[in-house]
Formats: sequence, C-alpha cells, structure tokens
Amino acid sequence: MISLSGLFLTGIDVFSGLAFGTIMVVGVAVLGSLTFLPALLSLLGKATDRGRIPVHRPGGGRRRAVPAVGSCRPRRGAPTAGARRARDRGVLVLAAPLLSLHLEDSGIHCAPR
Repeated sequence: MISLSGLFLTGIDVFSGLAFGTIMVVGVAVLGSLTFLPALLSLLGKATDRGRIPVHRPGGGRRRAVPAVGSCRPRRGAPTAGARRARDRGVLVLAAPLLSLHLEDSGIHCAPR
C-alpha cells in the first residue's frame, strides 16, 4: 500500500484514481485475511484437516523432513543425465533462431516521411 501511494506523486488524475482503488483493494484483502481467516479457522477447529489427502507411509510412522528430501535422488544417474543432456540440446535447437534476430531502437527513422 505504501509503494502504491507513490503514484499520488505523479500528479496525474488517472494514476491517482488507480492508486486509490488499488490501495483500497489491498487494504480490504489484508483486513479480511487478518480477521475472517483466523475466525474461520477457529470455528472449524480440528475439522480443518478433513479435506487432507491421506498419505500412505510404510511402517505407519511419521517420516522426518530431511530424509524425505534427501531420498529424492534418482537411483540410476546415467539415464537421467542422458535425458537431461537431450533436453538441454532440444532447448538449444529451439532457441537457435534467436541468434539471427537484429534488435535495434529505430526511433524516428521508422516513422513515415
């Protein structure tokens, strides 16, 4: 909201109206998230987890986060490395036409006489 208030410094009516409307929308969103969301969560209580998707865990216990993240490594490194190389080459082939682009700021030279 503070950064949007910088639009008032331009002195242009369109930007001032845009800034006012956007500041109001952000203010209402913040007010709603600070009041309505905690009230809704306190009303639901333990029912907030009702929509949770059940996850089957081997052994029935909870896993720690660090081993779960560490076990994401592929078991066979060579096939995945080959697939990554092929993907990278495909991206380079698709990007090859960009090398022939001639970008310039034509400025006043492109205007009709």
